[in-house]
Amino acid sequence: MPKKFFLGILFLLLSLGASCQVVVRLAPEAEVVGPQILLGELGEIQGEEELVRSLSQTPVGVAPGPGESRTISLNADLAPRLRRAGYRPQDFTWEGPSTVRVVGKVDSEKIAQLKAELESGLLAYLNTHPRGQLFSWQVEILPGTIPIWAQEEGRLILRKDELPVGKVPLVVEVLPSRRTFSCQASISAWGRVLVTERELASGSILTEEMVRKSQELDLSSYLQEGKLPLLKLEENLEITRFLAPDTILTWEDVDYPLLVRRGDAVTIFVEQGPVQIEAPGRALADGRLGARIKVMNTSSERVVEGIVVDRGFIRVGR
Repeated sequence: MPKKFFLGILFLLLSLGASCQVVVRLAPEAEVVGPQILLGELGEIQGEEELVRSLSQTPVGVAPGPGESRTISLNADLAPRLRRAGYRPQDFTWEGPSTVRVVGKVDSEKIAQLKAELESGLLAYLNTHPRGQLFSWQVEILPGTIPIWAQEEGRLILRKDELPVGKVPLVVEVLPSRRTFSCQASISAWGRVLVTERELASGSILTEEMVRKSQELDLSSYLQEGKLPLLKLEENLEITRFLAPDTILTWEDVDYPLLVRRGDAVTIFVEQGPVQIEAPGRALADGRLGARIKVMNTSSERVVEGIVVDRGFIRVGR
């Protein structure tokens, strides 16, 4: 038998043997984890152990995000990737469909962790808010409102001085991708407030015997309406309207008394260290305690702004 003929037969037999060494059975659908799709995630591979291990770890495409999907094709995706990795896919036996629907796995533990982190961050924000720290808070990011692709660290985006109450949408930025999403939160404010003991007439000065402390109440509806409940009794608060017994007091029901009326003669003063300089003046507007009003210095006829600090006294400057 000629030598060339013998070598040709040998090569043919070796090629036939190689084509039978690897069998790849593709599944119709596969779930993957991580940034790359590996051939071993798309189905079953049979053959020599070391070769199967190597093929299983061969990247064949970019993985979809959690909960998202893409289609991987044998001819368009797998074969070119395997060739670039140094394999001869035409020598493998391929079984199953020619395309695979690949789905990114949803990590429910990471979503639960993000939910807990957002709730913790929201509580910290509410407890340090100038008005929020007056209340105790209960918060929950509503189940199912965090998108399944959000499996990284996130931070809340809140407007300056915003005090969210009730069932509200919250915007979250996911890091490091900086993608954003909106989720729903249930936020309730609780506290013990002042309640009227009896009927109270408008113009009365609120005193201790007129009110009592309530039990812990859900005050969310008041804050949603922009009403701030009165949590403690302060001196010289004047009732601004008739109040029935058992009324929960808010700052709409009381105010500081009018200490200065428009046209009143007042004393203007400025403090410079231990020295207080005074001048006569005339109020150009009504003013309650803490109100900022315009006042005229009657000596210089100069108009300045000051803060009402007592009956007939206006502080200007710092």
